[in-house]
Amino acid sequence: MKLQPTEWALDPAGLDLLLRRLDPDREQAGEGYLRLQLRLTVYFEGQRCANAELLADEALNRLTRRLQQGEEIADVSRYALGVARNLLREYYRRPEASAAPLADLLPVHEWQAQRKAEHQAQSQAAAEQRADCMRRCLAALDAESRELLRRYFVGGNLVERRRALATEMGLSANALSLRVFRLREKLNHCGAACLRRS
Repeated sequence: MKLQPTEWALDPAGLDLLLRRLDPDREQAGEGYLRLQLRLTVYFEGQRCANAELLADEALNRLTRRLQQGEEIADVSRYALGVARNLLREYYRRPEASAAPLADLLPVHEWQAQRKAEHQAQSQAAAEQRADCMRRCLAALDAESRELLRRYFVGGNLVERRRALATEMGLSANALSLRVFRLREKLNHCGAACLRRS
């Protein structure tokens, strides 16, 4: 699809504004931007558009232009999908929208199977990455903390075992739960940092 030339183009200030609207935390905003871009790309692919990624980028550009013009947008993600729907109508009005030869288009069931396989592969890769990060974070804990987590979570009757563990450690059940909660929070922060670095 050839987009109509416009005088406006996305600049660093516009991108910064969009990122701030997605999330005050810069890293989270970057991840939010990528998720939104992927969501828009999948939307256009679902409509069988050629150049779905270009259309997704154009939708984000138009959204950013509205933000820079001072438009009040309560839900940026929902607004982006509205922009994408309008862009899709514009796309279908153009002669080149139907110019792709039918032989180049996968039948719908093949396309859906291909997308499903891609999503499964991505999900599996993400799950393996999370598991690898968790192994690294567990290895970074001291041996006593790892043993505490193992005994707290692994085995038969959880209630009785945890009560016995608390007694053995000279702690109340609540104090033991709090100690384990803090260890889990430490693991969660470590895992999130590891995933961001990956």
